[in-house]
Amino acid sequence: MKKSSHIFLESILILSSVLIFRSLWTLMDRIPILNNTYIHIILFIVGFVLLIYSIQKLTHAD
Repeated sequence: MKKSSHIFLESILILSSVLIFRSLWTLMDRIPILNNTYIHIILFIVGFVLLIYSIQKLTHAD
């Protein structure tokens, strides 16, 4: 694959990720229960655990 084509496709990937993230953020702001502090803490912990799990799997691939 040409380098310019690869860079173009990666740019599309980044842009689409931003659009998806923004739309999910907006949807979550409209749900009243997700605006509570304890839910933010729970979502942070779940996200952190998933982050650690994925990093561990990516760096210790068998």
